[in-house]
Amino acid sequence: MALRTPALVKTGRSPSLLLRYGAGIGAWAVALALTLVFESYLGHAIFVLFWPAAVVAAWYGGVRPAALAIALATGSVFVLFLEPAGVAALRDPRDVVALLAFVLFASGVAALTDRLRRERARSAAAEREAVAHAQLLQDQAAELESQTEEAQALTEELEQSNERLRELMLAAESARDEAQQANADRNAVFDAIPDAIVVFDDGWRFRHLNPAAAAIVCSGGFDVESIIGRTPWEVYGEERVPWLGREGRRAAAEQRIVEFEEESAVTWRWYRHRIIPTGSTYILHSRDIGAERRRALEQRTLADAGLLLASSMETASTLEAIVQLAVPALADWCAVTLLRPDGTLAQAAVAHADPAKTAWARELSRRYPPDPDAAAGVGQVIRTGRPELYATIDDELLRASAHDEEHLRLLRSVGMTSAIVAPLVARGGTLGTLTMVLAGRGRRYVAADLALVEELGRRIGAALENAELFASERAARAAAEIAAERTRRLQSVTAALSRAITVGDVVRVAAEQGRAALGADDGVVCLVTPDGAELEIVHEIGLVPEAARRFQRFPVAAPLPLAEALRTGEPVFLEDRAAVVRCYPLLAEANRSAATEAWAMVPLPGERGPIGGLAFGFVARREFPEEERAQVVAVARQCGIALERARLLESERAARAEAETANRAKTDFLAVMSHELRTPLNAIAGHTELVELGVHGPVTDAQREALDRVRRSGRHLLGLINDVLNFAKLEAGHVEFDIGAVPLHEAVEGLEPLVSSQIRAKSLRFTPCDCSARPVARADREKVRQILLNLLSNAMKFTAPDGAISVECVADDGRVGVRVSDTGMGIAPDKLEQIFAPFVQVNRGLSTPHEGTGLGLAISRDLARAMGGDLRVASAEGTGSAFTLLLPAAQPPSPASAAPAP
Repeated sequence: MALRTPALVKTGRSPSLLLRYGAGIGAWAVALALTLVFESYLGHAIFVLFWPAAVVAAWYGGVRPAALAIALATGSVFVLFLEPAGVAALRDPRDVVALLAFVLFASGVAALTDRLRRERARSAAAEREAVAHAQLLQDQAAELESQTEEAQALTEELEQSNERLRELMLAAESARDEAQQANADRNAVFDAIPDAIVVFDDGWRFRHLNPAAAAIVCSGGFDVESIIGRTPWEVYGEERVPWLGREGRRAAAEQRIVEFEEESAVTWRWYRHRIIPTGSTYILHSRDIGAERRRALEQRTLADAGLLLASSMETASTLEAIVQLAVPALADWCAVTLLRPDGTLAQAAVAHADPAKTAWARELSRRYPPDPDAAAGVGQVIRTGRPELYATIDDELLRASAHDEEHLRLLRSVGMTSAIVAPLVARGGTLGTLTMVLAGRGRRYVAADLALVEELGRRIGAALENAELFASERAARAAAEIAAERTRRLQSVTAALSRAITVGDVVRVAAEQGRAALGADDGVVCLVTPDGAELEIVHEIGLVPEAARRFQRFPVAAPLPLAEALRTGEPVFLEDRAAVVRCYPLLAEANRSAATEAWAMVPLPGERGPIGGLAFGFVARREFPEEERAQVVAVARQCGIALERARLLESERAARAEAETANRAKTDFLAVMSHELRTPLNAIAGHTELVELGVHGPVTDAQREALDRVRRSGRHLLGLINDVLNFAKLEAGHVEFDIGAVPLHEAVEGLEPLVSSQIRAKSLRFTPCDCSARPVARADREKVRQILLNLLSNAMKFTAPDGAISVECVADDGRVGVRVSDTGMGIAPDKLEQIFAPFVQVNRGLSTPHEGTGLGLAISRDLARAMGGDLRVASAEGTGSAFTLLLPAAQPPSPASAAPAP
């Protein structure tokens, strides 16, 4: 139905031309009248009221009426308002600008106003047209609503008919979907199972294979689509799947699940099968148990091999048992090849299920031994230590391995299909190979088989190494036992020699212990005479008396074995009588009557050369291996050292006795001389005092001065003599000690008056003793006073003027003492111990001003040590010295108040 389209209707009309121009003139007239009225107020803005007139004219009439109003406004302004009035002339520039601005902007405003008027007119027309269209659409909508009601009635009738048809179709499809869904669900379940699932119909035709079953089919060279609808016997043949017909008929007849294990002739893997009858179909469920059986076989094989390898250290029998174990469980052929020390290869063991073929294999290996330099196979595996897997052995590989045509023919006759060559690895390297071969079967070796054979090879290699180590260990044990026995005997000789002190003891031990250590029948010790020209037997054991008398003394230059050993410094070994006569013809006659068959003769080494020799005889022929020769040399060396030691001990004892005699004589001389010198010195001192007192007449001042010098020199000389006498008494052990409690602070304070005048005379700074802890020592009071006075005298003697001396009490590990420090010249580190030697003064010379015997420090240390104490020194050149007297404490000192000793 066509829709009606009404024409647009105009409801308004534009003003007439007269009204439009009249509006323009009227607007000008109004503006002119207002300008005339307000002229006095406008000034130069005379056009201000004409602007609205132009806008009104443009709005109502358009551009042309507006232009007319502008023209009238311009003319009237020229004539009426601009100077001079009534003349159309412009004299003021501002009027020109105002005129031009009015004309231009009024024209522009008029144009814009006219355009606005036109746009509003068009907008009003468009609005009126839209209202008309809306009315038209409402009419058409009413007509469409009527037509829609009619169509809905027809549609309801059609829907009722379609609903009845749909119900019938759904009922038909529901049954089909249920059947398809059941099959799909079953197949989905089968596809999700990792084991192989095959669905057969009642005629044993393939209907469905899950992915695992499809993979098995594809491995046999078929695709799944090509076998659907065919029976297994049509696809593979009756001979390759006999078990399916046999067990399938049993499952169909008994209508029960049949379970069995079988090795597949398609994949050569073991499966556990279950045939499940379900009425119109049969389901074959096959689980791959190859890995399970392989693990069981590996564990059983490795366990059995481990028992064999651990039960025996006999290599040959163990290897034969191992190859027999591998056949036929793991291989049709099994062989072990070992690497010989010379680099060649030898077949150590071979096995086959048929004993005749085993013998044939040994003959084949003998005729064609493995090549160590071959690029593949046994030689390559031994060189690289890496196993090789030959999953498929073809004729090309056999041809590459054959030595000649006959060898190739023999290899072809074996019918090898797959092989593994694994190294026999040990810590020392590759010892050989283990080879396993499959022949005449469809099965092939895979990577898992390689791992098993490689592990078995490692175990065999370890067993071979253990057997070798066991043999080496037995040999080493035997050698060690021999070496231990030799060492024990040598230690026995060393121990006996260490107890020997004299030369006689040493030679006796050397002969007896040396013979026992070597297992000899006789032994002789000879020493070089003092002139070095002859050898003399000083001790013998087991020697025939006639031989002892005949060779009691012989020249070093004699052509005899012991003399030669002494001359060359090298041992001489004679295995039998023939060797003795051959090397030393001079001994032919003596050798016939001697009971000794073999000899070992070695020099006794000394600091300046051989000092003698050892000779050991054996009644039976004897070879002397290196170890035994080394043992003889070791015995001789120990004896030589012991002889040198014994001689040194004897020399030392003699020297010590001589020194002790001289020392006693010196001590006696010093004691006598000191006593004899004191008597005249005392007389000199007495007579000097008598002269000074005027007993023999008046004494002048010069004489008194001379007498004073004599008295001082006498006291000094008496002090020196007393030092020598005290030292002599100490050396002789004649000094007596009165040990008791000695307060050290009292001992030190008692010395100050004795040394104060000398300290002042040398302008020395003296720091009084700091003994606030008041330590008490166990010592002889007089000896302590003597030592401290000696230390203070030395400090004053060796300290330059303006120097300093200090005294302090110390404590150290249960001992107490006094330290005397000075700022004197000091002592070099290498001379710190020399100052305590008798008659020693450091840096003493003819030009030095220091007097004394050099016995003061020696006597002081000896006195301190005799009282259980010690005298120590700490010093450095140029910084002074510190002497510390330490004595046993009578009571524990206070650690907090006592300074530590150096």
